[in-house]
Amino acid sequence: LSRKYIANSMYFTIWISMATTFGLAAIAPVFTVVFYGKQYTACIALITALTVMIPCKAWANVVRTQYLLPNSQDMIYVVSVIAGAVVNVVLNAVLITRYDAMGAVIATIFAEYTVMLIQTFKTRKELEFGNYLKKGWIYVVFGIIMYIAVSFIGNGRKASVMLLLIELVAGGAVYCGLSIVYLLLTGKADMLKKRKSKQ
Repeated sequence: LSRKYIANSMYFTIWISMATTFGLAAIAPVFTVVFYGKQYTACIALITALTVMIPCKAWANVVRTQYLLPNSQDMIYVVSVIAGAVVNVVLNAVLITRYDAMGAVIATIFAEYTVMLIQTFKTRKELEFGNYLKKGWIYVVFGIIMYIAVSFIGNGRKASVMLLLIELVAGGAVYCGLSIVYLLLTGKADMLKKRKSKQ
C-alpha cells in the first residue's frame, strides 16, 4: 500500500515538475525583465539553466521523504548529500573561474543530480522507477508543447506584467488541457474517480 502511495506521489511529482520546468524556462525572458529590469537580461540564461534542476529535486524529495527516512535508511540519504556536496565544491572550483555565474549553476545542477542518482540507484530494487518513467514521459512532451506555445506568445513582444500574465494563463491552459485529454483518452480519469469514491 505504501508503495502505491509513493507511485502516485511520483506521478504527480513528474507532472508538476515538468510543468514548472518548461513553464519557468518559457517565461524567463519576460519574467526577468519585469521583475529585475533590462539590465539583468544575462539572468535569463541562468534561470533557464536552473530549471533543469527542478525534476531531479522533486524526484529525490519523494524518494527521501516517503521511502528512505520512513524506512530508517538515513545512511543512503546522508551519503548522497555528502557526495552531492563534494561534486558541488569540486565543480565550483573548476567552473566558476571559467564561466562565472553559469559555472556555479552547472555545478549546482550536477550536484543535485548526483544526489538523485545515488538515491535512485540504492533503492532501485524496492521502487519501480522504470514504471514511473514509462508512465511519466508523456508529460515531458506536454511540457515541450507548452514551452513552444508560451515562447511564441512572448516572441518579439515588449516585456510587461500583462504579457507575463498572458503567458502564465496560456501555458497553464495548454499543459492542463493536454493532461486532461490524455487522462480521458487513456481512461485514467475514470480510475482516479474510482479511487476517490473508494476513499
